This record gives sequence, C-alpha cells and structure tokens, in this order.
Amino acid sequence: MSGGSGLEGLVAPFAAVTLGGVIAWSTLLALVRGGIVWRGTFYPLPELRKRCVREFGLSAEAAIGWAPPRPPGPPKPPGR
Repeated sequence: MSGGSGLEGLVAPFAAVTLGGVIAWSTLLALVRGGIVWRGTFYPLPELRKRCVREFGLSAEAAIGWAPPRPPGPPKPPGR
C-alpha cells in the first residue's frame, strides 16, 4: 500500500533494543565514573543534582547558564 519494502517493520524492533542498550550503557558509565563527560569536561553527579532545576522547585538562581527573564519595559520606538 505505501510502497515500502517491509524492511522498516523488521528493523524497528532491533533499533528499539539498540537504543535501550545505548541508554543503559550511558547510565552505567555515568554511575561508574561518578559523573558525565561532555566535550572533554567532567561534570560530577552530585554537582549536577545540586544544580538541577525542577519544574516545581524553580530554583533558577542555581541553574547554570540561565538568566531569569527581564520584566517587560516600555515599547521601543520604531527604527531603533
């Protein structure tokens, strides 16, 4: 009907299992190392947990690289 060969349906379960394995391996490495290595920098798990911003905790001051939005000011005149 769709013109596919049906191979997509055979490969999808393998892809799902592979993705699950990659997630499990990544989790295991993070736990064994005690942190995450991202672009050559090591981030310890306790520091990441301490600075984690939860949806209902909303501790934006402790978030890395995020500034709270500024309150809206007066509109700027056109042309500036």
